[in-house]
Amino acid sequence: MTQTPVIREKKVDELTLDFLATRNMVAGEVVLNGTIPMVVCRDIIFAQNPLGAVAAGAGEVWLMPQVAGVLVGGSVAYWNPTGNPVGGVAGSGAVTGTPTANPIGTVSPVQRNGTGATVATDVYVRVLPDVAKRAATIAGIVTADSITGSAPTLPILGMTATPTGTGGAVSVTGGTGGSTSGPGGATVIAGGAGLAGNSAGGSLTLRGGAGQGTGLAGAIAIGDVNTSTITLGRMPRIPTAVVTAVGTVQGDAAVVGEGFTLVINAAGPQGVVLPSAVPGMQCYIKNRDNAILRVYPNVADAINLLSVNLPVDLVARGALNLIASDVTTWYTFPLL
Repeated sequence: MTQTPVIREKKVDELTLDFLATRNMVAGEVVLNGTIPMVVCRDIIFAQNPLGAVAAGAGEVWLMPQVAGVLVGGSVAYWNPTGNPVGGVAGSGAVTGTPTANPIGTVSPVQRNGTGATVATDVYVRVLPDVAKRAATIAGIVTADSITGSAPTLPILGMTATPTGTGGAVSVTGGTGGSTSGPGGATVIAGGAGLAGNSAGGSLTLRGGAGQGTGLAGAIAIGDVNTSTITLGRMPRIPTAVVTAVGTVQGDAAVVGEGFTLVINAAGPQGVVLPSAVPGMQCYIKNRDNAILRVYPNVADAINLLSVNLPVDLVARGALNLIASDVTTWYTFPLL
């Protein structure tokens, strides 16, 4: 499939790399070296000599085929190997502003049309190739004054584990205080601010890793060590649910989860069953209706030191708080 060739508007030929072709290629054709787009420097006639040269683009300016869209100067340019170039062969490859695995560099602030952006009918976009923007891996320790994303997301991921290993940890830590005095550095993790038009600020989510199969999801610990106080600017919100009471024994009662549960349609001796006890877990149960509601522990658990699996009865329209003290025992407030 014939590509629309790249025009190397500014060339630095001494900064090229050897390239072993597998077919005939023309100057200006884009090839991927791993995830890094590079440009063939000269025609390669495979039958005569498959060895050619490609330009990585350091210090160069490229005119590259673009998709039908607006590419704004200063934004990141991405190579889509199956993109549809304006005026070229569909699917032969083109530059896009939509993130792909193959970032090229920066869209030039001055385009061939004399403005700071292309228009959808432009055949070429002027790109400033930037190897740093295209690096997929940076090995070892990196020191920087700041890190600013140039794409819609800025992921920071721990190392993928070996088949039987543990995934790599990620740590964000403030700087150590002075050797004779001075406090440690503060660490702030915040969502982005909305700047105009009554737009909302960015949300902040903390979550553990997903478990696989019967494995538990990862825990989140806040203030587990080295913590003098925890201050919340807002009261935390707990999960809520509405559950219909069913069943007459532990095995067929409706399951409730952690947090607040409003139980409806209770008609004694219908009931609900608690989740398996975990130290510190809390369940708040409200019986909406004018009937006794039977509350069972999970299998092999107990409530208020009663025998395992025995329920407690919650009065009509009553409410009950339960806290797990260990992995098998719940206590109620008030005591029933």
